[in-house]
Amino acid sequence: MSCNYHCSLLNGSLPKETSTIYGITHNSPLNELSNFHVVDQLPQEVMHILLEGVVPYELSLMLASFIDQKYLVVELFNDRITCFAYSTQEAKNIPSPIKPRLFTSHGVSQPTCNPLYLYIAAQMWALAINLPLMIGDQIPQDNEKWECFLMLLDILQLCIPSREDLQKMHYNYGTALCGTLSSADNKVHFSFVIKS
Repeated sequence: MSCNYHCSLLNGSLPKETSTIYGITHNSPLNELSNFHVVDQLPQEVMHILLEGVVPYELSLMLASFIDQKYLVVELFNDRITCFAYSTQEAKNIPSPIKPRLFTSHGVSQPTCNPLYLYIAAQMWALAINLPLMIGDQIPQDNEKWECFLMLLDILQLCIPSREDLQKMHYNYGTALCGTLSSADNKVHFSFVIKS
């Protein structure tokens, strides 16, 4: 039986019993939106959308462009990855070196072979936030792809704040909302889940 059927029973002669049996007290107004239903839609979250989706895709295109434009060679990129002084937290999620043959002059050789899709979210986070320090000296600062990546990095840092920012946010949300953290608290807790 569907959620819509159970919601329709709420309008029947036994709404209280229906609510007790099925746990549905009312139909959500969100179900009136086109192409959306609360039962069928899953909430979007940073790890899958950004760290395992947008970021590896955009980084692979950007790196392939930099390699094609001779700003960077894969061997130098790999050296920078392996020799970089990662933080203690990042040390257990150091990105792996990439295979040069997976990059062509038109990006990655095949979308399914994208070497950055092999990284787990924590490795992608470690790579993304440290990339300006790793290769920034090799890339012209006015490069459009580099500028777009830096904007993407700003978005990432807004979505996944630092531990210190999380503590401040938790305190400020708690103070501003008189101790009722509500959905504002989800960003704080969600960030802890991603980092663990």
